[in-house]
Amino acid sequence: MDCCAMKFLTWKTVFLVALASARRVSCLHALSLEPDPQQPDLPGSLRFGRHKTDVTIFTNPAFVAKNQRLGSNPPVVIKSLRSFIASQEEPDNKLCSVRALLYYLKRTQARRGNCFSLFLPYKLGLGDNKLQPDSISKWIKSAVGQAYTSAGNLEFARGLMGISAHGVRAIATSLVAFNSAPVEDILKAAYWNSETTFTNF
Repeated sequence: MDCCAMKFLTWKTVFLVALASARRVSCLHALSLEPDPQQPDLPGSLRFGRHKTDVTIFTNPAFVAKNQRLGSNPPVVIKSLRSFIASQEEPDNKLCSVRALLYYLKRTQARRGNCFSLFLPYKLGLGDNKLQPDSISKWIKSAVGQAYTSAGNLEFARGLMGISAHGVRAIATSLVAFNSAPVEDILKAAYWNSETTFTNF
């Protein structure tokens, strides 16, 4: 990931964060890196746990999520796969969101300037680094398509025209439910007000 094209690193990082957080595209777009005097060498609104076993990311303070309760703005908290994988050499380690974010931050550091948004356009020459939410959606779809293309499943990749970032969010919440995560935690992470919303999603 140190030398792959910035396009592919961006797609992969955005997809893994979307899958691990189950947040809407609008929330992913609002993830912030505002400075923190407590950790001057790291972006303040993105805080890695000890030994990089997790990462906590806050959204822009001005952002209000759909269905967000007044005064409630919980951060995105993602556990590293290192907590669940025996060896760092295992292929599954390459699917770790925390690992991807470490590489992504390293490779985008020099071009951030005064931009505090976590995700930046990967094409150079876009001036102020402003990113539209639609780009996040396209990147997630592109990541899924590229994964199937790289695996040699071109027929399936061509059939992905109907996939959406919303669909990835549905998969993310269904996976954690399948693995016996408490419904209350799922509702909180996805900003849903009732269990009915989740079961009908």
